[in-house]
Amino acid sequence: MHYIYKLVFKETDMFYIGQTSNLDTRFDRHWTSLQKGTHHNLHMQRWYNKHLPKFMGMVVLDRIEDQGDCDLREIEMINETYHENFNISKKAQGGDLVSYHPNRDAIANKHSQNWLNQIISGKRPPNEPKYGKENPNYRHGKSSMEVLEKATCPDCNTPIETKVLGTRCKPCNSTYISSLYEGEGNPFFGKHHSEKTCEILRQKGKERYQNGFRPKNSRAVVAEGVYYESISACSRSYGCHSSLVTYRLKSSKWHFEYYDPDKHSKLK
Repeated sequence: MHYIYKLVFKETDMFYIGQTSNLDTRFDRHWTSLQKGTHHNLHMQRWYNKHLPKFMGMVVLDRIEDQGDCDLREIEMINETYHENFNISKKAQGGDLVSYHPNRDAIANKHSQNWLNQIISGKRPPNEPKYGKENPNYRHGKSSMEVLEKATCPDCNTPIETKVLGTRCKPCNSTYISSLYEGEGNPFFGKHHSEKTCEILRQKGKERYQNGFRPKNSRAVVAEGVYYESISACSRSYGCHSSLVTYRLKSSKWHFEYYDPDKHSKLK
């Protein structure tokens, strides 16, 4: 849950609008920054330094689940009350803190002077545009076709069509990803469910089965003229392992076969 809030003071009608997912933490951060004189909002910090209020309140304006919707709503609220609040940026989560800053011209001049000083001292070369192959970033320094011709899988050396060197082919990439979760790479490596957890999982499985849930890959079978909704159901009826049922389905010695609606319509 995301909250849009405003900070209020007894000594003024001005307020600050922001958003957070943790109201207590954000309130403490604002108040501590103001007391230390390090708050990111210059308007509110200057007002605090002048009036030194003893109280600051936080009022929740809206509660929104989606982060994107929360950003849009915050921007709307800030712009609706821009001349009544302390906010410098007209965007959510900070954004542009220079365009509407009270010291905008001083900040711009400082950046320009720093840039000029670096050029004069030789720390930064003049900004001369380079086009085409003279640009060091031109096609990452090499032709796209050259990359396509030379690209091979680093594991099996199979030629592959890609513009990114070092890319694996699909089979090798699947093997590589699987290897990341094998052994100690598996988050559950060396761990075991407790008996209580196993029992809970078993009960939930039974409930889902009784409510009609079936795996998507489950197939009905007909064993010796009797319909079963799955291999597991058939194995339970015969008192054997499901692998034995699977074996008999593949063997011509037994009257076991997968259910065919056209052939076995009368059995179901």
